[in-house]
Amino acid sequence: MNLGDVESAVFEDYAKYVNDRVKAKIASKNITREVNTMSQAMLGDVIKVTNVDTGTLRRGWRSSGVKYAASTFSFSLENNVEYGFYVENGHRNKGGGWVEGSFFLKNTVLKYKKDLNSVWKQRFTEALREAIE
Repeated sequence: MNLGDVESAVFEDYAKYVNDRVKAKIASKNITREVNTMSQAMLGDVIKVTNVDTGTLRRGWRSSGVKYAASTFSFSLENNVEYGFYVENGHRNKGGGWVEGSFFLKNTVLKYKKDLNSVWKQRFTEALREAIE
């Protein structure tokens, strides 16, 4: 074994390392894109089904944006309108009765959970495939 062979092996190891890092970066970017697409679709759907009285509750919806931590991609849908919790989950009224919740957020999340395997899993798989090829 001569010095040229050692240098070649070190270079090949380094090239593989760089290639793996580039593929991981591309995969992360592609998955982030798909999770962001999901978050925006969910946001649009929850806005559509949110009760409208003055429109304040409907205008209050925001997406946190995609975050990556501990090998997990995540996002949250947020609404900081003070009474939103009560419209979603139900509340007592002045007469002592109960007003049922609308469950616009809960129903939207359940819809997307149901679609996760049929629609979104395929999109995430394709995003990973793009990075590998």
